[in-house]
Amino acid sequence: VNVHAGAGGGTDVWVRKMCSILAQDLGQSLNVSNVTGGSGGECVNLVSESASDGYTWLGFSESLATHVANGIHTHTTSEFDYYIIGGCPGVLCVAADSPYTTYDEFIEAAKENPGELKVSNCGSGDSIIACLNGEVTAVAASIGEINDYVKAGQLRPLVALETDSYVVGEYTVPSACDYFEVANDYYPLAQVLGIAVKTDTPQEVKDVIEAAFNTAMASDDMKEFAEEQFGDLYGYTGAEAKEYMVSLESKMSSLLVDLGLN
Repeated sequence: VNVHAGAGGGTDVWVRKMCSILAQDLGQSLNVSNVTGGSGGECVNLVSESASDGYTWLGFSESLATHVANGIHTHTTSEFDYYIIGGCPGVLCVAADSPYTTYDEFIEAAKENPGELKVSNCGSGDSIIACLNGEVTAVAASIGEINDYVKAGQLRPLVALETDSYVVGEYTVPSACDYFEVANDYYPLAQVLGIAVKTDTPQEVKDVIEAAFNTAMASDDMKEFAEEQFGDLYGYTGAEAKEYMVSLESKMSSLLVDLGLN
């Protein structure tokens, strides 16, 4: 199982959890590796160029839907079949000792000092450490990823990158939609975490994976994990999962073009 994100981040943690449960049902261990080169492009290329025998999987997040638009690789979401586990709400955080105690203060500082405030979400595990070390001003990550840091008094959440507000530790975190009306045109953009295999993998192999996946999704172990991560379980497979990812790729590609970020 090749994960296109770094070790310790949300994608890695969720994929490893699912694989640990799947291994019990499949009766064999699943080796999970982080292949992060080329912003995840090396990982997708590795899986795409592997044999279509069901032995090489892709561990992915919703960022997969932006890869082609950003020129990271040329493999569209239609080339894979998906087993979508779930996802967590996203938040923007600063270090607890940051001078910015509210999102209003952060935005005002960004306006007064264009280009000086740095926000990272390139591999949330590394980005969180960079924020704590002062290498970046803020980090965008999931609530599950930052929760322990908030409880430890190391990070302060400023705004939820969702349509709803959330309570994280001692903080009530407002929605970005409360600040920018245009955000309503694009949200919700839910986090999506899961595993995938090449579309031309034999159907009987995909059926075995799907059966084990469904068993894992129904397990108390997975439900308890999702609750700890402030996450939602989706459990999408087959045509539903593929349609979701293809639609997300179209939506994200249009958004990147609209914002001039591709």
